[in-house]
Amino acid sequence: MTARPEGRRLLITVEDNGRGIDPGIRPRLFDPFVTSRRGQGNTGLGLHFVHQWVTQVLQGSLDVQSPCDHDRGTRFTLRLPVALDKVDV
Repeated sequence: MTARPEGRRLLITVEDNGRGIDPGIRPRLFDPFVTSRRGQGNTGLGLHFVHQWVTQVLQGSLDVQSPCDHDRGTRFTLRLPVALDKVDV
């Protein structure tokens, strides 16, 4: 994991060197109930919730690249504002 300033945003990168995300799932990765391991107790809600929190609550962005270096691994990039705009609740 790395974190560094990028203008008025904080750039956070998390990556691994595993086999990557199944290409059939990748386009729907942040949709609810998307999982490659449904029979193993996974609901497919984790990345959906993370995406909603990052984009709607924290006013940032969340991108994924998979595979990344040497055709392996997955990299998530979060860009979060240093200060949030006022939101009426």
